[in-house]
Amino acid sequence: MTTPAAALDQDPDPAPPPARDGGWRREALIALAVAVALAVLGLPLGLLWRVITPKVEFVMTDQGPTTVQSEPEGFVAADGSYVLLTFAVGLIAAMAVWGLLHRRRGPLMLLGLAVGCAVGGVLTAWLGHIIGYDHYRYLLSHARVGTHFPRPPAVRSGSSGLWLGFLPRAQGAVLVQAVTATAMYLLLAAFHAEPDLRQPAVPAEHPDGISSEPTESPAPTGSPAPPGSDPAASPRD
Repeated sequence: MTTPAAALDQDPDPAPPPARDGGWRREALIALAVAVALAVLGLPLGLLWRVITPKVEFVMTDQGPTTVQSEPEGFVAADGSYVLLTFAVGLIAAMAVWGLLHRRRGPLMLLGLAVGCAVGGVLTAWLGHIIGYDHYRYLLSHARVGTHFPRPPAVRSGSSGLWLGFLPRAQGAVLVQAVTATAMYLLLAAFHAEPDLRQPAVPAEHPDGISSEPTESPAPTGSPAPPGSDPAASPRD
């Protein structure tokens, strides 16, 4: 038979840890959506980079095409503006993914962020350079003497392509956005208080505002004395 004192000594069962919303499949789909969105973002960024980058102007002479300026700064400015633009986009992308998708933080989201920024950086460099490039190549050979024409911007400190015809390859400045986003995401994770990177769970409350967490019962002061015994009475002779 269980006495009231023994019942008080029994601790209540601990509440189970909160389960994560959904499974890894849903997290993988969200990470894939993030990667696709960041990759597509590289297209308008390529147009923006083309607009803000100083152009290198050529002129056709009797000896062939040559730059109008003796030491044009456009070659270096193209790389500089591209690096600054993709660096800023990488920072913003990492903070946005961390803050907006706080319930999906983890390695899958980091992978989607890195892949999306890598593809987006390559698309930015490719689109900004490819627009008008064929016309530029034509003018290099067929322009009349005295014709002025600009050179499309290009990332000279980075390259991308395919290994063996099917393996994607990227190196140099085209990876600035991906490296920046990955480093920023890992930095935010390193200074986060929760081990699983999720927000701390808020305890549920009753409609009247009283918390539903179990309260600790006060420990019993001691076993009740048997009937008829008086601790203060002196022992019988």
